[in-house]
Order: sequence, then C-alpha cells, then structure tokens
Amino acid sequence: MQQEYRELNGAGYVEVADEPSHRELHADAQLRAYSVDLSAGQATLYHRHSEDTLYIVTRGGGMRTQSFQGYGRGRMEFPRSLPVRTKLWFAIQTVLTGSVRLPTGLSFFMPTAERPLIHRAVASSRNRDTVCLIGVEILRPFLRRSPITADSPPWRTEHNHGSFFVRACSLAPGASCRLAMPEYHQLVVCLKGELDIAEQSPHGKSMPRCLAAGSPLCVSAGSNAVAANRGHASVELIVLAVPTTGNLIAL
Repeated sequence: MQQEYRELNGAGYVEVADEPSHRELHADAQLRAYSVDLSAGQATLYHRHSEDTLYIVTRGGGMRTQSFQGYGRGRMEFPRSLPVRTKLWFAIQTVLTGSVRLPTGLSFFMPTAERPLIHRAVASSRNRDTVCLIGVEILRPFLRRSPITADSPPWRTEHNHGSFFVRACSLAPGASCRLAMPEYHQLVVCLKGELDIAEQSPHGKSMPRCLAAGSPLCVSAGSNAVAANRGHASVELIVLAVPTTGNLIAL
C-alpha cells in the first residue's frame, strides 16, 4: 500500500486528515479530534502532522514510529504526573527495541505546528489487543489567555501552555465534578469506567449523556455541565481546554 500511494501522488505521504487509519471524530474552528485504532502489526501510511497535537491513549500497547526520509522523530512533552523513572524507561525501550509500550491513560503533546512531522505508526505484532489513541489538533494557538496553574480538587493539571491546558481527575463511586469553565471550549475523554454527563440548557432542559471509556465529548464555554460517577468503581477522565465559545456537541 505504501508503494502504491507513492506512485499515485509522487510524495510518498499523505496529510494526517487523509490517512485512512485516522478517523475524524469532531472538527470546529478551535480543534480537530480523531481516533487511531491499530491491530497487532498494523501500520499507518506515512503521514504529515502540521498542527500542535495532544494524544490520549485510550487502550495501551506497544507502538513504534518510523520517520519519513529527512525528518526527525519529533519532540514529545509528557504529563506532569508522569514519574521521571517512567520517562527513562520509555527512552530505554526505544533504544533497545525501537518501540514503546504506551499505557492506557497516558497523554503526550507534540508541538508540530512550527516544525511538521512526517512518520508512520506501527503497532507491535506482540500486542494482544488493538491499540487506540485519540489525537486532538489545537487549531487556534493565537487565542491566548493566562493559563490556569493551580490545581483545584478533584482536578490535577497535566499540561499547561499559553494556548491550552489539560487537566485530569478520578471520581469515586457517587462522586461528581463540574465541567463548567467560562471562556474555555473543552474536549472530555473518559479513560476508565462510565460517566454520566448532563448540561442544563438555557431553557432549563436537562440533556444527559452517558460517556463510556475511550469516548470523547465536546463541552462549550459557559456550559454548566456536570460529570457524575453512578457506578460502583472509580472513573478516570481527562479534559483538554482551549479558549473559545460554542455549544455542547455529542460526538
């Protein structure tokens, strides 16, 4: 397939939006979200990333990347909560095996707007299950506000940039948290368990939504949405926030 595409367009790679394994979930003026699901041994086409992108691993497994001719590997920024020993282990795995075992729930940021990356991703043939990631392109980096720096229970800040930030939390059975953030458009991803999310509309009508593990949801700026754990086990979620306005959008 790689050779066939090279013969078709003469470049040998596609834009990430045209790569068949990258399935678009949502797109608006501020962000574009897509999923990548690779079975054991499966590889993507060589493709180009030209927007700053946050990746969220929704089902972990072994992965490696192969850079296109003349391109480097690209810089990766890991979450604040990731221990230094884990980062070192990632580096050792890369050197020894050429691949890294990405754990479920890991997020990492790749700033590829100023320095585009062309590569392909390959899932390890030893994986027992499909590896799943969600990629989120931040399309409006010029919209800047003072980033939130202080954690507030139950949230912890994982990434903090001038144009976006990422926070995460765990909810015990019966617990809930507000997703409301004035002036911030949010992409919520459930990592573990199942979330009940409800938003009170301007007309007073409740719009409930059940969010399963691995699923995303967009929440508008000014929304009074609340996430609740109605189950009997803990729930984990991660939220990417960018400054904008919009409506609650079910993906």
